[in-house]
Amino acid sequence: IWIDLGEDEDEVTVDEAAKVTIILNGANVTCTVAPALVFHNVYECDNAFDERETSTWEIDTSNAGANVIIADGTVNNFDGTNVYRMLKATFKKEGSTVQKKNWKVDGTFYSFRSMNIDGGEIGDGVLNITAGFEGLDTELHLTINGGHVNVFAQDDGINVNEDGVSVLTVNGGNLHILSGLGAEGDGVDSNGYLVINGGTVISMANPRSDSGLDSDMGSFVNGGTVVALGSTMDWAESESQQVTINLQFAQSESAGSAIVLTDTQGKVVFAYDPSDDEVAGAQIRTYTGAVVSSPNFRQGDTYYLYLDGSVTGPEEMGVYDTDSITAYEGGIQQAYTGTDAGFRGPGGPGGPPPMMGENGEGFQPPEGFGPPPGGPGEGGEGGPGGPPPMGDGEGGPGGPPPGGPGEGFEPPEGFEFPEGFEFPEGGPGGPPPMGGMPGGEAGEAGEASIDFYMTDMVNRFSGITSAEKAMAADEAAALPFEDVAEEDSYYAAVAQLYAAGIMIGTSETTFDPDLPVTRAMAITVMGRLLNAEQVQTALFPDVEAGSWYAGYVGWAVENGLILGKEDGTFGPNDSLTAEQLGLILGRYAAVLGIDLDLSVYLGTDLSVSRGQLAELLVSFLG
Repeated sequence: IWIDLGEDEDEVTVDEAAKVTIILNGANVTCTVAPALVFHNVYECDNAFDERETSTWEIDTSNAGANVIIADGTVNNFDGTNVYRMLKATFKKEGSTVQKKNWKVDGTFYSFRSMNIDGGEIGDGVLNITAGFEGLDTELHLTINGGHVNVFAQDDGINVNEDGVSVLTVNGGNLHILSGLGAEGDGVDSNGYLVINGGTVISMANPRSDSGLDSDMGSFVNGGTVVALGSTMDWAESESQQVTINLQFAQSESAGSAIVLTDTQGKVVFAYDPSDDEVAGAQIRTYTGAVVSSPNFRQGDTYYLYLDGSVTGPEEMGVYDTDSITAYEGGIQQAYTGTDAGFRGPGGPGGPPPMMGENGEGFQPPEGFGPPPGGPGEGGEGGPGGPPPMGDGEGGPGGPPPGGPGEGFEPPEGFEFPEGFEFPEGGPGGPPPMGGMPGGEAGEAGEASIDFYMTDMVNRFSGITSAEKAMAADEAAALPFEDVAEEDSYYAAVAQLYAAGIMIGTSETTFDPDLPVTRAMAITVMGRLLNAEQVQTALFPDVEAGSWYAGYVGWAVENGLILGKEDGTFGPNDSLTAEQLGLILGRYAAVLGIDLDLSVYLGTDLSVSRGQLAELLVSFLG
């Protein structure tokens, strides 16, 4: 279905009468050579978006030219299994034939203009979108107001793709996204904003490297029920009007693991069980990250988190009516194992999934893994935790973002909370900021906690694992290292990262805090934090095939994360300088979307030690 009301194929129509409303009343469209439906040229309600000085997430698309209504009581199926390209005429250039792309459409249900999707009066109509590539796409804005929209995509489920401008708004209805059914894919990939004001949003991404929600300019949850599962998740913005919980689990949870939250009296306030989600069916997948929001959550309340178990009561597509639940049993209680106020270490929301032993019991490197020649003893720095890999060259794949700092790193003398921060009632021992759990003073290792205290509208939890394992780990959390003393500036950081299984010792009794960190250590740590698939490479003569770091060097090069040295080598045993680590931080901050003042990390061109690295990780990620 191709819709074009434009007078000139290269111009956006400004004719406000050029609007189309399609009523889906039992439609079945299958297209094997292109998308199933394309709004190519209709009226654009946001014609002046490129004239605004700043972008905004408050967009009104009620006057859009592309409109879809899903008729009540109907099921509609749109299946597009190819990428459509309209090519311009061939021409000769410098002795070769050139054919340029005029249009490209890789979403099954696609609009070049802003689009609205509505249900009927009852709102029970169904639109199923099955995609060989992306599912539901717009070049500008997309608003979903009602109906049941189910997207099954090999790549991204929904993509609104005008950089820094596009807004996906969900005001109502029931949106189910099963994305990344192929090699990769986010549930929602907004190149601008994501705003959820109501309805139900269930989004399951590829569990290897993608997010249930991914928004470049920010996600705002103001209402409705939200469950987004994947590996790493975008945080909801603090300006959101509904309490939202971000969870990052210490291990990959099984595909059918229910997520249940109760109050301290045991009453279920939220329950979603993927096994009962008939839309997802057999396509549910494992997850390490989750974004959960419900109108039942309240700022200032305390909740308990459980996985699995049996919920008795009515549900719709896996989401339970909490007012009608009669029983919940058999769940495994979870605990927060982040050990510092506001800690967002690896495994935290928006960061890479953790790679550690059973709740901080210590990472055990695979057979054959060892430190680089002249490096630390058995175990060494090979465990998870550390900065992303470094590279050379301003703006290049392995270099810092253009315009980023390059002066090196000097750790701050002490951790400082943001201006205006005040401890909650009870002092430093009370609930720490940003979703941190009760513990000791800021910067000290605290115990795992089963209390999920909603200090803010949006809480950033990390290091979630079973309470039984967490408490057992706490009993053995004391540092065993003879070369790290309590008066050392990095003691709290080492204790925190060791307890979380992020950095381990060079032996059972030594940490070697003064030992320099090498390039091979850094790139291996980064790869393991991302659970990356190793790729062997022959690019560098000094990267020994089959060595403990070679596969991660290949992975990093293949993904444009690092460059070699000017002489064509990699330098696996070269120590990282403070300048190089400063570049790493700039790149890492850009990847994670963290607004970071890198001026505090500028310093001298000295090597970075393991103790400094531990201190830096906690300061930077926390």
